Amino acid sequence: MSTQTSDQGQATGQQMSGNVSAYGKTFTSDNNKKYKVDNPDALQTVESQHVAVVVHVDPDTGTLHIIQVSAPQQ
Repeated sequence: MSTQTSDQGQATGQQMSGNVSAYGKTFTSDNNKKYKVDNPDALQTVESQHVAVVVHVDPDTGTLHIIQVSAPQQ
């Protein structure tokens, strides 16, 4: 079984796609839900772009922790 891990030790991540803000501090999903990103450095190279991400959503704050970033499938 293949698993992804994050800095927080989570074994699984949630996949979504959407748009990264100019400084990577927020991520707006394709269903127009806006999230604060707790590790914006992970999005530095894709600022202001549409991408696919694997994330951990903090259930208490609703913030995203980016685990993996890739170009979305066309």
